Amino acid sequence: MEKQKNLKRKVPDNGGKTQASSRQDAKRAKTQNARTILAQSSEKALNSNGDLDVAAFVKAREYEINALESAMTSAKHGLTTRAFQQVPRELRRRTASHNVKKVPKRLRARAAKEMILDNTPTVNSRNRKLDGHTRLRLEKAKELQKTNARSKVKRATTKEKKSTECTAEKQDSQAIQLPKPKQNVLSKPPIASSKFQKRQTNKSWLPTHMFHAKRAHMTPPKEPLWRFAIPLTPTEKSYRPTHRAANDKGCVAWDTSYMSTIGVQGQVESLLGLLRSMGVPETFLSSPLASKWKRGARSWSGWLRERDSVDQWITHVTVIWCAKPSDPTMEKEDRHKAPAADEDKPLDNRQTEDENVEQENHQDTGQEDLDGMDLREPQEADPQELPLVGLEEEHEKELDGLHGGAQSIVEHGQSSKQEILSELEQRIVASRQKKARGSLFIRVHPSAFLQLWNEVLKVAKLQRPQPSIEDLRFEIGSIGITGPSASEGLIAVLKPRLSNPFETLPVNVVAEVWSSLLGVTSPATLPPGTVLGFNCADPRLGPPLPKVKVNEESDDDKLLQVLAAWPLDKTHCVAEIFDRNARLAASRLLPSQKSINRRKGDCLPGESVSPLPSDPEIPILVLASRSDNGNSTQGSWTVLMPWKCIQPVWYSLMYCPLSVGGTPRFGGLDEERQLTFEHATPWFPGDFPGTKAGWDWELREREKREADWAKRPKGKRIEWDSLDLGGGKRGEIGRGWACDWERLFAGPPNTAGKDETAAKESPKGKKKKGKHYGKDASEQGKATEAAPTPACDLRHVPPSRLSTISGTFSSKTLITVKIALIHRGVPKTCARIYRLPTIDKSLHIKWLEQILSAKNKSKTKHPRKQPFIDTFATDDASNHAYSAAQMSSIIGPKPYTKENRPETETPRAGDPNYPHVPGEEDLIGFITTGNFNLGQGKGTGIGCLALKKVEGELRNGGKGGLCIVREVGMALGRVGRWEVCG
Repeated sequence: MEKQKNLKRKVPDNGGKTQASSRQDAKRAKTQNARTILAQSSEKALNSNGDLDVAAFVKAREYEINALESAMTSAKHGLTTRAFQQVPRELRRRTASHNVKKVPKRLRARAAKEMILDNTPTVNSRNRKLDGHTRLRLEKAKELQKTNARSKVKRATTKEKKSTECTAEKQDSQAIQLPKPKQNVLSKPPIASSKFQKRQTNKSWLPTHMFHAKRAHMTPPKEPLWRFAIPLTPTEKSYRPTHRAANDKGCVAWDTSYMSTIGVQGQVESLLGLLRSMGVPETFLSSPLASKWKRGARSWSGWLRERDSVDQWITHVTVIWCAKPSDPTMEKEDRHKAPAADEDKPLDNRQTEDENVEQENHQDTGQEDLDGMDLREPQEADPQELPLVGLEEEHEKELDGLHGGAQSIVEHGQSSKQEILSELEQRIVASRQKKARGSLFIRVHPSAFLQLWNEVLKVAKLQRPQPSIEDLRFEIGSIGITGPSASEGLIAVLKPRLSNPFETLPVNVVAEVWSSLLGVTSPATLPPGTVLGFNCADPRLGPPLPKVKVNEESDDDKLLQVLAAWPLDKTHCVAEIFDRNARLAASRLLPSQKSINRRKGDCLPGESVSPLPSDPEIPILVLASRSDNGNSTQGSWTVLMPWKCIQPVWYSLMYCPLSVGGTPRFGGLDEERQLTFEHATPWFPGDFPGTKAGWDWELREREKREADWAKRPKGKRIEWDSLDLGGGKRGEIGRGWACDWERLFAGPPNTAGKDETAAKESPKGKKKKGKHYGKDASEQGKATEAAPTPACDLRHVPPSRLSTISGTFSSKTLITVKIALIHRGVPKTCARIYRLPTIDKSLHIKWLEQILSAKNKSKTKHPRKQPFIDTFATDDASNHAYSAAQMSSIIGPKPYTKENRPETETPRAGDPNYPHVPGEEDLIGFITTGNFNLGQGKGTGIGCLALKKVEGELRNGGKGGLCIVREVGMALGRVGRWEVCG
């Protein structure tokens, strides 16, 4: 029997060793074999008499020398890494082991030699053996090329005939017709090339799609995000490197061309009326900051709402006003004259003063004619013929309606000619201000673009006169960049192009200020909402970008003076990006990369490409923004430019060397969410479920989390209804894979009748199963699909409007808060947020003890060491007790365990006496984004709370309160503190 048992027992082939140990033994044997030097015994060189045989001795030494050389060679190549293994992580490619072209040039020679020595099978595309399908495709392609060449010849001949027939007059008459701007109509995406047209049927590519598709994980082809193919995250590990680059060393850039832009043009009063109707506060429009905003020196960021519903907020936007001079004479003066000292006054007052100066000049020149006129006789001297303020034809038309007013002034006995002129001028200025036209850009997130577009169209139709609305999504792109070296990278790439650098034009002032911002490590140090508009040259035409020198102390002093004075507030400069013709000219005249390479090849080594008159100027608009929470965090730059100009600027920025070393990193959507989370700033739309865009995002994330839960095996996924929450509570609140706002406002389902019938039917002694307990994932999925998701009926309120709508908000209004845990722990997404218990007083006291213990622990975090007290040093004490007391005083107390914990100490997480979470009646919200915060070094979260349940904490100017956070699928709760974001 023992022999049979031994036969049945399975004996591994490698002698009982595991696979890992056998691998280690093979590696060890390889190492020993590489270091072993073969030798021959010297006894063979001696004959039988003991004499030395010289020939045999030399032959033996020859064998040993050859063995020594071969051992040195094998030891050299036996343990070294291959060439493709010494490449940095960001340069590694999958095919580098057998394809030399995938290795950097400096290592290609070595890699080719290693492949020859190791006999690595390589593949050459020219000599590759083709299969049948590939061979047929190549033959078909050759046939198509032949037919295409014939058709090209025919087309060329017909084109030459037509060109010879048409006369020079016809050629001169045919001018390039620009496409008409489509107003109040959605624009279409740019037509893709025939090679990639099928890939963009249900989505659009960003200008830098080819760059990101090779280096980042993109959205799935059939699941675009906001109708764009957006990069999600780089393929290399980038969580911690992104944090370091954005806060300590370097910078991170994004292609944010998916952000939508709406252009609005019309009279100034109509534009202001449109903004008032959509929630822009009157306190801002009437503040001194509004004058800088209207002059294009600042941007406004805030929330817009629907006109008909006060509590239905749409999204957070950025509004940029175009600084357009209302008087053509003013524009001419700005081009040839330095900014005056009184330019810090509002724009309207400066225009009035300039008109008065022009009036005095004209009155001085024509005073003799005025003295000989009788103003009481309109037939001889009509007031509309007076040389007032150098009026042009359009100004003279305005005087037609003011002629009766002049007659009434004369009849009342005002014979002074100067008073008549001043009265007329005041009326002319008032009429000009009413008819002054302006334009603005509204930057909005693509998830809320359609809702905002429809609302802007509806409100614009109610304005008189009606402003025109234009969709600029595919005309204006943008690049976002943040980090200490962000300013350095942008200044190195975006070089202002000046028409006359010797004149002190406003454009030159902007260029000088832009170049002086080299030492700015955070755009948050600039004035809030700073805007800089200028034209830059094509960065590809310049020489290779060198490392920018770090500023010295003198440069830092100049930078502080510039930031303190900020001369752009006193400069009236118009950004050409608002001009449609300038945008189209920059896009159409932009040279291809092939032509630029040809021009660089014609230059001598070390020479830069000489600019041509046809080289376009790229109009750009630079915005400086900071965090909304008011903390001194790292700000960010946003650069607006024409859509087709994004790609050349992006490539120049990605390969720009920084003074701290390396080049700028690029990020995706996940990196953007990561940095906003580290700055304790909510991310739109994920952290705003009270908006329509946020609700759609929540439904989309629910489907993903539910699919991840359903694909797990039954033994490895959480059974939500079997979760024990303590205190007699059983089962997760709502759906575990969702922030169940429906359950929060509707309350628990009424299952009293079902429980009674189930108790009657179920035999005694058997446990009652939950709703989904014991079911598989497919049945639970069908159960959730059967209950339709209700429409979005939630409301969101911005923090700035909490004081204004007190008592008038809806019962389903949400506020966005930031949460920090007092004890240890990391809040995760979908975690439940409770307030302190309101029904069970004993439970309320236990949770208060947890908060007090945290405060006491922080005070006694580093207690003083107690002096040693010799209590056992008596004559009758034993030596053992004396030595034990000494050791305990030196070593310290025993480690904390549940057995040696004092009874008076507050229970910790995991102890039996640790308080359980409150009931569902104290549920106030959910965590929408939670993780370990690298910026704060602890777990934090962003969540939303029901405003109706926390109204008491927000009274009398309150900004936050205490809460209990429980991770979904777990019964342990932790104390935290919430505070309203922004």
